[in-house]
Amino acid sequence: MIPPAFDYHAPKTLPDAVGLLGRLGEDAKVMSGGQSLLPLMKLRFARPAHVVDIGRIPGLDYIKEEGGFLKIGHMISRSAYAQLGYSLLALVGTVAAMGLVYIAPPLLALLSDGPARWLGLCAWLVMVITFQPMLHFYRRSPLWGLALPAIGAVYAFFTVQSAIDFWRGRGGLWKGRVQAIAGDS
Repeated sequence: MIPPAFDYHAPKTLPDAVGLLGRLGEDAKVMSGGQSLLPLMKLRFARPAHVVDIGRIPGLDYIKEEGGFLKIGHMISRSAYAQLGYSLLALVGTVAAMGLVYIAPPLLALLSDGPARWLGLCAWLVMVITFQPMLHFYRRSPLWGLALPAIGAVYAFFTVQSAIDFWRGRGGLWKGRVQAIAGDS
């Protein structure tokens, strides 16, 4: 299914992104990779007039060690539930769909026999092939396509973590400030 029409914006700096989001207001959604927003748009759960892609802004694409922990996904976990409109139904649907799309194919391929194994292998292969343009665009190895099920599982985890943080009143925590507080939706 094709998502509804929207205006795409790709600011090059964080101040540009903040200014753009301030001007566009509630008609805009933030995207960083599109792995959760685009499927929601295709299913018509989300219909933003504007999509602001922050995926290539320097400084927001980090994986770092801090205090003995590897810090990844913080951008995801502080915004994913907000992108779902703070909807429990959208959260359940998104996590179920991510499990079906990303987790079921490798499980079938690795743990099943006969036609189920072949269907799992074919679905995984289609997943790898359709991810190649994005990997090429971001200049990543084509072999990352094989890891897409694991990437999807981690992203689903961060999405659930975002909802849990929101329910605990700590949603959108960034630089010591809470931007989304339970009950504000």
